[in-house]
Amino acid sequence: MDTNTQDLLVTLDHLQMTARMVVKHVLSGMHSSRQKGASIEFYGHKIYTPLDDTRRMDWKAYAKKEKYYIKEFQHDARLDVYIICDHSGSMNYERAPFSSKRLCTQALVASLAWLGLSQGDAVGFIMTGNQQAPQLVQAKQGLSHWDVLVHLMLQQQWAGKAQLSQAIEHLLVQTKRPVLCFVVSDFFDSDPRVYEHLAMLKAQRFDVRCIQITHQDELEFPFSAPYFFKSMEENKSLFMNAQSLQSQVTAKLKTMRQQLQQTLNRLGISYGTCVPHLDLATQLSHLLAQA
Repeated sequence: MDTNTQDLLVTLDHLQMTARMVVKHVLSGMHSSRQKGASIEFYGHKIYTPLDDTRRMDWKAYAKKEKYYIKEFQHDARLDVYIICDHSGSMNYERAPFSSKRLCTQALVASLAWLGLSQGDAVGFIMTGNQQAPQLVQAKQGLSHWDVLVHLMLQQQWAGKAQLSQAIEHLLVQTKRPVLCFVVSDFFDSDPRVYEHLAMLKAQRFDVRCIQITHQDELEFPFSAPYFFKSMEENKSLFMNAQSLQSQVTAKLKTMRQQLQQTLNRLGISYGTCVPHLDLATQLSHLLAQA
């Protein structure tokens, strides 16, 4: 086994341990859980198969359509969850003693996937960035699927631009019914079509939750000397006196976050932030409670 493979397996084990602990904390704070047995909330119909319980046959539907249908209730309906994960270059940003946005994103996405799969939902991924076409892994059930999803995420090169618009469009094309969709990104994507495609998700009755990964330095901009600032997504650099522009840059970044939140609120989309150096379990609990 080569060193890269060993490192990958160690990281995979660490992420699984982190995801288990985070999800345990999140679930302990929830006051409701899925109920087994009959539900009073009708969800829809599905075509009858020989394995179905004939006591749930909808004879009125048969009389209208001359086909056998089974009634489904809310507890029967499998929830499909898709996580759009931004692995663009800007997600690599880090500065000691704080963790990188990439590591925070990996832990958050791994925890979301473990949470969904452990509750019996089907979870899929869309990885977007590195100037490549979005990569989609179809949603499946079972905790064994977690290894597949997280292994793919760890193998990605975090570089280039996010291409969130293409990822959202890809999800719309590939999915046949509304799903729960998490978009995890720092949202430094300048493509104006991102909001257009998010609006299309809402129009198709998708439940959309946007989580912005925000490093502490993007909240405070703590630089106080002349610096070379190098783009993490393009071959560009800028020399400037950071101290003289500190207040302007901080205000600009704050305005960008506020505009993002306001736009998503107008679209009816849930918005929250996740900061790498803060406790992930507490932040995830808060993000899920916002829905």
